[in-house]
Amino acid sequence: MSLQFIADFDSQGGQTSPVLVTQWVTPTLVLTGHLDGYLRAWDAANGRLLAAVAAHGQSLNSLSSNRAGDLVLTGSIDGTVALRSTSKLAAGSSGGDLEPVASCASLRDHHSTVSPAFAVALHPYRPIFASTGLGGECSLHSAEASPDGIFGSHLSTASSNPSSSSSASPTFGLTLRFSPSGSLLALGTTEGHVHLHRLAFDSSNDLKEERPILVHVMTITSHALPIRSLAFSSETDRKGQLHDDLLIVGGDDAIITAYDVRNAVPVEGKHRPSVASKNPVAVLKGHRGPISSLCAVPTLNSNTAGSVIGGGSRLLSSISTADRTVRIWDLSARPKAAVFVTTVDVGPSGGLDWRKPPPVTVKNGEEEAAKTAGLGAAFVVSGKDGKVKWYRLAGTGLDAAEERDAALVANGEATGDAVGVNGQA
Repeated sequence: MSLQFIADFDSQGGQTSPVLVTQWVTPTLVLTGHLDGYLRAWDAANGRLLAAVAAHGQSLNSLSSNRAGDLVLTGSIDGTVALRSTSKLAAGSSGGDLEPVASCASLRDHHSTVSPAFAVALHPYRPIFASTGLGGECSLHSAEASPDGIFGSHLSTASSNPSSSSSASPTFGLTLRFSPSGSLLALGTTEGHVHLHRLAFDSSNDLKEERPILVHVMTITSHALPIRSLAFSSETDRKGQLHDDLLIVGGDDAIITAYDVRNAVPVEGKHRPSVASKNPVAVLKGHRGPISSLCAVPTLNSNTAGSVIGGGSRLLSSISTADRTVRIWDLSARPKAAVFVTTVDVGPSGGLDWRKPPPVTVKNGEEEAAKTAGLGAAFVVSGKDGKVKWYRLAGTGLDAAEERDAALVANGEATGDAVGVNGQA
């Protein structure tokens, strides 16, 4: 397979504070979290700055959105958590804003045994989020305000794992990631371990609603240095249901490992063990420094998330803070290797993410993807120098208006005129 990506455009709006986290939330919107505590929104069609809000008093080091992309959860090094709405920015309108929904000074204020949040993850579609920090434990919290106005009410805490408690030095949770289906949650720690949990619901109490809990599935110990990046790949069946496929782990040891998690969640009506393999199905080496960001390359011209560009390949992308290279790996190749490598013109990396695929609907048992003529593969990178840069697959260039129309169609926000533009050859 041969892939060629070229620099498309840079962010517009002047120099910003160093970027710590980046997420391509919807086809039209990219968000970045900065050292100065600001959350910035960018038009994905041309890099124009749409909004900038002082989300936290100190550095914004954690950023997570739901599957629809209309809610975004941010966490700061000071332990504060905030939830904001992107609905007014989804279409790239310059008059919109990142509206505050709720915020919390510290999760510890509501539960004395919970550590202040260092990393947070919003569930793809349920009103809950996960948090971790000192101690490496993971807790679940409500993403809705309680009747008394409290945001982030504690719901449950994952049971401590023996491998963490035996460590001579204090463990710290560095990163959290929900799987695309929302059934699994992965936690990366300073000791190089990854704890995989399954989301379950406890109905043993007398509450009117089931209480979400985390069930430990396995602990991965393949890395010797801290884990700062986690990702999942998934597959979509003919009924439109997401199924988690691989857990991908990137460490400060410059090594990427992938694990089969297809059997980590029990399937209703099927008698199979709820297990996942601790043995990696892939070990990828090539970067010359810590892995700062990982993500599975999403579907763009196929209806199956995970059989990506060209249909039938399983691609993974990574970026390192040290060598400033983006690598795309083909996990279906023998041997597994990087099929694309490029050096990006940003400072030490603050993130990497890909344009989100259009929604897939199922009608009469057949999959139908949104019309996205001309909306090709693209990724965004950012760095500690404050730059945000977009790259696109060679041969898929559009002008700004065409790019906007194609993205709006993919996001389900287009007018009849926009559909007409995208319908042109």
